[in-house]
Amino acid sequence: IMIDIDFAQVKTLVADFDRAVSSYCTATDAFFNEINSFKGWEGDAADKYLSNVNAESALYITFGDNLKNFVNTLDQAIDSLEATFNSAAK
Repeated sequence: IMIDIDFAQVKTLVADFDRAVSSYCTATDAFFNEINSFKGWEGDAADKYLSNVNAESALYITFGDNLKNFVNTLDQAIDSLEATFNSAAK
């Protein structure tokens, strides 16, 4: 059985996904930081809203962290697979 994998292309795809994940994390942080820095609304309703926002932001941040971990896992798996293919080809 012949298996042909273009590792450069796979690494490019993972790098593209990594950039998308970084963009997501940056945008998420900026969005929630902007909401938390807004000073035009005060009182009990604002406090309750901000409390809810901060609770929700934790979910988005955790999702971003999970995506970063997934990218790291992909990188490690590709490196390991490439090393295995290279050593088997010798």
